[in-house]
Amino acid sequence: LACAVPSVIEGPRRAQRYVAADLIFTEIFITVLLTWDLISTLTLALAVAGHEDPTVIVALNDLRLVREKPWPKAFIANRDTRGQDM
Repeated sequence: LACAVPSVIEGPRRAQRYVAADLIFTEIFITVLLTWDLISTLTLALAVAGHEDPTVIVALNDLRLVREKPWPKAFIANRDTRGQDM
């Protein structure tokens, strides 16, 4: 159980870092689109595609949170050996 505590704490910290990076990326992307629209003409198709691109990139970036195993190997090995002691 002691091995699990750092993993439980690290998960939300990692998620917070990903969300912060996602927000910064999206703000920069939208700022570039807005500037482009104000300086020159931005077609509707490019505006829609440009607005949806950060959404797809953020979703793919956040999939990294569920890709990794939530428990360290030491915890799993310890759990498996406890049943053999009996």
